[in-house]
Amino acid sequence: MPIEIRGRIPFNGKQPLSDTPAGRYAAFFVQHKPRAGADASVIIRAAREQEALGYDSSLIPQNSLRADVWACCGWALAATRQLNLVAAHRIGWQQPTLAARTLATLDRLSGGRQQLHVLQGRTDEDMRRDGDFLDKAERYARSEEYLQVFKRTLSEEQPFDFHGRYYQVRGAHSAVRPERLPTLHFPGASDAGMDLAARHADAWAVAGHTPEQVGAGIERIRRLARERHGRELQRFWVGAFNLILGRSDALAWAKAEAITAEVEAFIAAGHAPQPLLAADDAAPADSGALYSRLGRLSGHGPSLVGSPASVAAQVLAFYRAGVTCFTLGGLCEYHSYDGSDLIEAEDRELLAEVIALIRRGVAEEDRRRASVEPQRERV
Repeated sequence: MPIEIRGRIPFNGKQPLSDTPAGRYAAFFVQHKPRAGADASVIIRAAREQEALGYDSSLIPQNSLRADVWACCGWALAATRQLNLVAAHRIGWQQPTLAARTLATLDRLSGGRQQLHVLQGRTDEDMRRDGDFLDKAERYARSEEYLQVFKRTLSEEQPFDFHGRYYQVRGAHSAVRPERLPTLHFPGASDAGMDLAARHADAWAVAGHTPEQVGAGIERIRRLARERHGRELQRFWVGAFNLILGRSDALAWAKAEAITAEVEAFIAAGHAPQPLLAADDAAPADSGALYSRLGRLSGHGPSLVGSPASVAAQVLAFYRAGVTCFTLGGLCEYHSYDGSDLIEAEDRELLAEVIALIRRGVAEEDRRRASVEPQRERV
């Protein structure tokens, strides 16, 4: 099955923690004070570099304090030719008809490269900054109506009416149509979130730090989509990983330990909040290339540490568990506030090597599966 390798687009550059390699790498995980607004040059550099490295798509995040996601998508799309942009989109902050026309416009102008990651809003506080005071249960009920109107606006050729509790439209129609219907990505591990995804998602962001955890989650939502909504859900996304690479496993782990020491010293000096989880709290067990300590210190999610071969092998284990879209973050987001490089040329070479190894491994796995299927049919 085709895979999608995804990056993330930062809004602004980073300030090194110290004038050492580890201090520059650690800038991804913690900052004195994150910069506000949006840096046009950083967005362009990140998008172009990720496209050149072989990424298929990049996510632009959203919350009530950040720059407008649609404007940043348009900026990145205009600077690239092949990279798909995935807008994190919180339901309730726009009318569904307007959001559909905005997406269709960006998709049409970019030649079919705009996708969507649908969110409910992580916290009530964040939603209330923009005037949304519904609780989470009501937000899920509203989302059902929103998605019906949104999808009809993108797909229906004739004007339509809709009368719901949260949305009413009369004669809704969009004269601008996307080149292709966008891929709709959904998160959600709660019962309500999984049911909404099972009904509407093209791809589901599955939680879990091991292939076994991820495989169990995939089976659960596949069964839900099939039995409750008569759909076959085939695409699954793991969106948490940040990469720390070296020519050998030993060099990569030494780098990870040095970065961790920088982050711990930075936090101990009071320059960043204390971690939410203490060292003895429950956390995913590290195995293979998985390293959770940096994520637990900074809130950035787990890291994959090792040589390109080791990291690619870990990613391929998730592919065999059913994942079809992977975020390979961290190294693709190192951009300084002043335009200088925070990572070495070798880091980009290693990152490109990981991507090439993953694609080669997926092709080999697909050939293996294809050869097994006729044998099963004969049996």
